[in-house]
Amino acid sequence: MTYTYGQTPGLIISNGDAVLDPNGDGYVSVNNTGFSGDGYDVDEFEITMFPMSIVGSGEVNSDMDRNPDCGFTDFVPDSIGHTAYAALDDQNNLIFRMRMASTATNSKGYHVYIDTDNLFGAEDPNYLSSNPGFEIMISFESTTEVKVYNIDGLNNCTDQKRVYPATNNVQKSVASTTNCNDPDYFYDFYVPFDDIITDFGISNSTPLFFASLTTASSVCGLKSLADVAGVDNNDYRGCNNCIFEDLYCKQTSTPVDSLCATCSGTDLSPGCPSDCPLLLQQISQGDTTLEGIAEKDASVYLEVHYFSIPTVHYDTLTASETGDWFGNLPDPLTSEDSVIIMAIADGKAISVLCKSYITGNNLCYTAPDCTEEPYNIVIAGSPSKSKISGRVDEAAGTLVTIYYASDFSVFTTTNTIADSTWTYDCGAENCIPGTQFYITSQASGECESPLVDHCGGGGGTDTPSITSLPLYDTSSTISGIKPDSISKLRVFLNGYYVDSIPADTSYNWSISGVVLNSGDVVNVKAQRTNGNKCWSVASNSATVIAAFGDTSLIPTLIPPLITGDTLINGYSLSPPGTQIKLFINSVIQDTTTVDDLGNWSFIVPAVSTSDTVHVTGTELCKSESRPSQKVVVRNQSDKPSINCPLLDLYEGDTVVSGTSTEAIGTIIYVYIDQDSIGITTVDGLGNWSAIVPSYSLYPGGAVTAKAINNGSNELLSRASDTCIVKCILPLDTMKLSIDDTSKCENLSFYLTINNSQDGIIYEPYDAEADTLIGYSFLGNGGPIDLLIFPLLVDTFRISVKAFKVTTVPCEISLKDTLTITIHPAIEICNNGIDDDCDGLIDCFDPDCIGNSICNCVNPDEDTIKGIVYYDINADAVFSGPDTAMANVMVRLYKDSNENGILDVPDYPLDSVLTNNSGEFTFLQAPKTITTTISSQVNSGNDDAYEALSNNSVSINDKLKIGSHSPNYNVGSRFTGLNIPKGATVTNAYIQFYAHDGQTGTVDLVIFAEASDSSVMFQSLNSDLTSRTRTDSVNWLINNNWVKDDPYQTTNIASIVQQVIDHSGWNSGNPITIMIEPNSSTGKRNAIDYDKDPTYAPELFVTYTMSVGGDYYLLDLNETLFPIDYGYSTDSLHGSAFTCGGQIDDNNIFGVKTGEICDDTIDNDADGLVDCADTIDCRPSAPAVITPGNASTCINNTSETYSIAPVAGAISYTWTVPAGATITAGQGTTMVTVDWGTTPGNVCVKADNGFCESLSTCYNVVLTFPPNSPSQINNN
Repeated sequence: MTYTYGQTPGLIISNGDAVLDPNGDGYVSVNNTGFSGDGYDVDEFEITMFPMSIVGSGEVNSDMDRNPDCGFTDFVPDSIGHTAYAALDDQNNLIFRMRMASTATNSKGYHVYIDTDNLFGAEDPNYLSSNPGFEIMISFESTTEVKVYNIDGLNNCTDQKRVYPATNNVQKSVASTTNCNDPDYFYDFYVPFDDIITDFGISNSTPLFFASLTTASSVCGLKSLADVAGVDNNDYRGCNNCIFEDLYCKQTSTPVDSLCATCSGTDLSPGCPSDCPLLLQQISQGDTTLEGIAEKDASVYLEVHYFSIPTVHYDTLTASETGDWFGNLPDPLTSEDSVIIMAIADGKAISVLCKSYITGNNLCYTAPDCTEEPYNIVIAGSPSKSKISGRVDEAAGTLVTIYYASDFSVFTTTNTIADSTWTYDCGAENCIPGTQFYITSQASGECESPLVDHCGGGGGTDTPSITSLPLYDTSSTISGIKPDSISKLRVFLNGYYVDSIPADTSYNWSISGVVLNSGDVVNVKAQRTNGNKCWSVASNSATVIAAFGDTSLIPTLIPPLITGDTLINGYSLSPPGTQIKLFINSVIQDTTTVDDLGNWSFIVPAVSTSDTVHVTGTELCKSESRPSQKVVVRNQSDKPSINCPLLDLYEGDTVVSGTSTEAIGTIIYVYIDQDSIGITTVDGLGNWSAIVPSYSLYPGGAVTAKAINNGSNELLSRASDTCIVKCILPLDTMKLSIDDTSKCENLSFYLTINNSQDGIIYEPYDAEADTLIGYSFLGNGGPIDLLIFPLLVDTFRISVKAFKVTTVPCEISLKDTLTITIHPAIEICNNGIDDDCDGLIDCFDPDCIGNSICNCVNPDEDTIKGIVYYDINADAVFSGPDTAMANVMVRLYKDSNENGILDVPDYPLDSVLTNNSGEFTFLQAPKTITTTISSQVNSGNDDAYEALSNNSVSINDKLKIGSHSPNYNVGSRFTGLNIPKGATVTNAYIQFYAHDGQTGTVDLVIFAEASDSSVMFQSLNSDLTSRTRTDSVNWLINNNWVKDDPYQTTNIASIVQQVIDHSGWNSGNPITIMIEPNSSTGKRNAIDYDKDPTYAPELFVTYTMSVGGDYYLLDLNETLFPIDYGYSTDSLHGSAFTCGGQIDDNNIFGVKTGEICDDTIDNDADGLVDCADTIDCRPSAPAVITPGNASTCINNTSETYSIAPVAGAISYTWTVPAGATITAGQGTTMVTVDWGTTPGNVCVKADNGFCESLSTCYNVVLTFPPNSPSQINNN
């Protein structure tokens, strides 16, 4: 199999030049997403191609004459049997494409034969057995070059005309079919047809016949044929000329001009004559019916010439599914009447040169289906010789007749019983006479069987022979040799007695006047005339053949034959049942017949060295063939060994080595896939080493070696064990990049390989799931882009696999990966971002239709208003004692990220001061989006011109702009213009491409059709000038036009604006623009859609649209505020608009002052005065006091206690129990204490300069030391 991974059908895996990939996208399909996979492909080719002719159902895979089935020389079919294609491009290049079962960098041959003179087969005076009439051969010799040969009357490639490099003229790609359960491949190659014209004197209009084939090596295409395209090679068993003649009569020769992109292709019409029908009866006088066989479902034509009347009877019959046909005659046949039979089979022409049949003569006779003959005949019984019995393999009741052999009189009759036996019992001893009997059987409704001899006594006679061989249907005499001079003879025809020859004194015999038909079987029997002898067994049989019939085809004997072989086999193109005779050393050994597959074989005793073997074949009604090739039995050299896997072979290696048991100097041949790539000899140590070209070892190639010891006249050995060439893996260090790691769901995007490897195929994969997620692409040595399939919302880690297409694994994953986030494709309608990646933003996206934001088209300014005041009573309501604040600066910001927070990337827009009433106002223009769109003419009825002289309209020619003769109104209609109603068109122009080069000034006027939705042009008089017009603009062309270059009109925004301002205009409607001469100066010609859709006129429009959707933030400049200010309202306001002309006046800032902590007044009106105001004046109590030690003994010194700082505090007041003293840290967050004997609380307050906080305390428990020890005793 071929390891193909996930490569995309249509992908080019080995590229040539731009002729073979016109759009340069790396695919042979119409686009870079490959073929659809329907098994046909032809309708999806980028280059329009036409199939070459086929025979019957067309190509089949695995029909190779040479090389392995399903390999890279095996043609395989598309869904309707085609496998080879041809095309002529607009540069006159002749391009061929072949569908192959596999691919490799191999040394095989891919060829196209061409007949140029319409003479083929026997009609061509240069007909050869290896070339039935071709004049040109174009060959892709697969590792190097494309060559052109003259082969007219040649069977070799000596007359080479042209050579082209394969690197330019050859391309390989992936097909969508999988005939051998893995991908098939296209092999493309081309030649400039102008070179063919020069070399062979033909033209584009010369009728040509093409045939495609492959060869087993890259040698001359007239040698080593492997497969022919469009046929089942198995049907021809090596008769290559038969294949080409059948293909030739299936195709009407076609000029290459019929293979262009706008042409109809080859004219395939029935041309092969139908097979002649056969008659399955001997025509006799009195016959009133005829029956025979023909091709299935064929129409059979009878033509009966009555000699004696005279008149001619015509009839048309239809053969059955099995080919049987039957016809009734109006009058019985008489002597010399003749019958002519012809037929037409489906898809063929009428049969020609079919045989005429004359009553009683010239028919290949087939014996009727008569009763089986009796056998196991015994004379016995008790008393002696009273019974005669036997068997007949027929139904019970079959009549058995026993004749006296002497005169054919009936001795007796009997019948078979249920077990198929029969018995005649005459009841007395010796009542069965001791003489010779002829015994027959005849079942009901059948003819009598041939005679069976039974000798009841007297002994037998030796066997005579027939010597007048061969016998023809025109023979009038049969002769031979008797076993003795006193025997008489009887002549039998097809097992039935027809005549006798009396005894004479000669050893020779002859008989005249016997009517013979081809197919009759003649033999004779003899009886001595003395001694009451029985008749002999039958002589040799002589089959009658047609005097003017064909000689049988020569069967093929498959060589070699090696000493000791017991199987001799071969094949034949003759019909099944054809007799094959085997001769060894010219002596017949055995006979067999051809089977249904065309094969034959013999099992024989072991053949000996130097035996000479050949065979002949004899078909029904034909003479014996000439002898086949003679094969001499020889010894065979021992097969060599290859040093594999000890020394693995890799692609590009140049040395293959091994060992041999043969003598020094034995020749070693090295092969890859059966192609010879090197030769060497065995050295004195039994080793050998061959140097081979570096290109000859390719991945997956099967390398073998064979040996031949020429000194011993031995045959080439069997092949060594196979060594498979391994692949050198692609590099895995290539880097990946992408423009944005965030992508929309369900949309394709590109991934870039920054430094691809030339000739390596790359495919993107989901690294986690190991599934293909994009299209394949061929590396070119530089950066390449891989198209990724549309993906669902998720996060993907993308990897890339790099591989070569080989028959062995050759894949590696690049080390670099990229993580991509796929987000929902939902358009947010007011953020100025293309959220769903469709190229349409906010209200220009159809997703936003119906959104309230997008229902507004108002260019008026939005108003932002508010007030700033002193909130005396801090109730967040401007009322009562509150007063307005004048001259406060209010600042306006753009809330870029629309989150209601003043942060990056927000930026200031404006600022104003409040008036004496504390009020402020901002005016802001609504958000405006600028968009450019285009529309190209996409139909032949969307561009036209009208002659101003007679108002006739043309819609399929170049666009004639300016002052021609006559002058013209030129119109172009542009569809799908997504311009919203209310948009302002700022720029518009049409881009034309020059049809040809022209100079001079042209003065023109441009206007639009004043229609909400213009219609297509028609070939009706005045179709352009009768349309209502808008205002116009002038267009003065001063520059010269160069063929195929683009040119733009002046700005026509004003006339486009007039159209979209119509009340009935809807986004997406078409617009028609027309141009007329403004004066009689100058002209230009532009390319229209029918000339080339790629260069058709294109309208570009830029417009703006106010869509609202802006977000703002407001705050106050607090620099001049009292130090103790605060807000009773929000200190930051947001303002949002969905349309122009809207007002937001809800921006209220309430400013309040704080509590004064030492004036005995409730300044902030919160009901708390001075230090009782725990919010504004009194600080928070300190947090937990942390002791330095967990336990303290009485009278301990230097114990520490600490707190965390309190917000706003400037000092701290510590207190301790009586008897304890603060020795350090009073006023700070940590103090040091010396203890007495009294426990208690250590407390602290925070002081902010106005008020003290509540106390925080820590309870200290003092411990006493243990008592001293008692008196110490001295014991």
